Amino acid sequence: MPWGVEQLTVKERYKKAIDAGVDRIGGDLTPELIVQLVKEGQLTEARIDESARRILRVYFQLGIFENPYANPDEAASTVRKKELQQKADLAQRKSIVLLKATNNLLPLKGGMRMYIEGIDAAVASKYGYVSTSNPDDADVCVVRVAARNDAGYLGQNTGAPLTLTLPEAQVAAVQALMRKKPTVVVLFLERPLVIPELASESAALLATFGVSDEALFDVLTGKFNPTGKLPFEMPSSMEAVRAQLEDVPYDSKAPLFRFGFGLSYPK
Repeated sequence: MPWGVEQLTVKERYKKAIDAGVDRIGGDLTPELIVQLVKEGQLTEARIDESARRILRVYFQLGIFENPYANPDEAASTVRKKELQQKADLAQRKSIVLLKATNNLLPLKGGMRMYIEGIDAAVASKYGYVSTSNPDDADVCVVRVAARNDAGYLGQNTGAPLTLTLPEAQVAAVQALMRKKPTVVVLFLERPLVIPELASESAALLATFGVSDEALFDVLTGKFNPTGKLPFEMPSSMEAVRAQLEDVPYDSKAPLFRFGFGLSYPK
């Protein structure tokens, strides 16, 4: 994302990044811009060769060229190995952050009728919940919410200002559910989000960073008591974000949730 260099063109951002020592730019499929910089004399072929040399050195150190193929027998005995899978499952459950829980909704009681979005109905059924396609018939709604990110990493795919807010239509759809029935909002966070409406109107709010439905339901049902903590601050508004100092961490005004915040169920 081009924070601090929004006034530069995408090609100028490439040059600035490479001049600063970046060797690999992921997520942007426009290598022709680097070719243009070289042809225009703004970058030298020697500088590009330097990056290629550093990248290839790591590949050689890893032995990728000498032995590029996995041993199928070793892979079969390692991938999803029981003890490794158990550690991965535990890591997922420990990563879930409980941000809000009201009216003793969580842990969820068994046998509730549930309206779900972004969740496998078979998993809900395995935990004893009946799924309904009509929120009016539900006792509780559980919805996954993820930010849609259409911008490239250097910002070339959008003309709009960068924002941490969710699209209005997306928020409105969740608000409609929250005003009908108690709603558990499950955020997927690849970055902080500004979600004051969801924070205030949800019956419960959780932050996740890529977890299975089973891991989520273990926390929702109390089978696993949430222990996760926020790895960043959740600002209350974009105005608060813009007023932040570039060299001071966690300084936004009146954040919705502070860095390191996370609840657990009473024991």
